[in-house]
Amino acid sequence: MPDIERIPEQERRYYEDHILSTHHNPNRFDLRRDVLFDLMPPRAAERAVRRIDRQALPLLKRALEGLSAARERAGAEDGPARRALVDQLDRARALRCWFLTQRNVAAWIAGVHGFLAAKDRRERAACRAALREMVALEIENARDLLRLWKEGRTEFMAVAARSETTFLHGPAFGEQLRRKIRLMRKYGGATPRIDPGVMWRVAGLC
Repeated sequence: MPDIERIPEQERRYYEDHILSTHHNPNRFDLRRDVLFDLMPPRAAERAVRRIDRQALPLLKRALEGLSAARERAGAEDGPARRALVDQLDRARALRCWFLTQRNVAAWIAGVHGFLAAKDRRERAACRAALREMVALEIENARDLLRLWKEGRTEFMAVAARSETTFLHGPAFGEQLRRKIRLMRKYGGATPRIDPGVMWRVAGLC
């Protein structure tokens, strides 16, 4: 969401309960920062978006198409060849979801910080358009990952057996994805905003 603070605290609790962050860490509302670290400046984020769009995603698309075609040629019988192809196809689908989320985090940084630094209406409009594209891509990406979670036959990521932890998703991962989709649809059109004093405000120092 272009303004993460627009999400009421109760609605974002499902992921903040396990976030590796103190309550006054600006990373809760600014994906560019963690404490006082600058994780990815906007120019680097713009380069990351271009590189993923031009290099990673087209190759993954070709790989998915090739694996899908090979799976169909293997026939319906559940033999070793088909199982191997299904395994690789599921893992490639998961990898594409991961790359798209990384791409969209970079797009968030470039778009939100670009909007805040923009000098004129044209620049702000371009950033808003890029952020709308980012939200739409991530909604569809989350839906793809949810389909893989529900229908896939491959253990493509580590999952905690009982409940979510800071480092592992739990059995409720599907419901977390559904919540994410609902929040993106509800708040994804917000005007980009980051409170520059959030670190001190949330800590109760101003």
